Amino acid sequence: MEVTLNNSKIIIQKGCLSKLLEYIQPSKKTMIISDTNVPCILKQQVLSQFSNAYLFEVKSGEDSKSFAD
Repeated sequence: MEVTLNNSKIIIQKGCLSKLLEYIQPSKKTMIISDTNVPCILKQQVLSQFSNAYLFEVKSGEDSKSFAD
């Protein structure tokens, strides 16, 4: 399933983590944003597909995902 929201594509598909380069241009810098609950093996699976990717990790929980005070 593919949905567009505010000019961003949201893709929900079995196995999509292993074929991200079909959806993202690898020539650009890529920032992966994750929280600490995501298993390391999944983060590595994503990062290994990009030559110039950066991982930004936030603490798990809603408090860390909001800029509001």
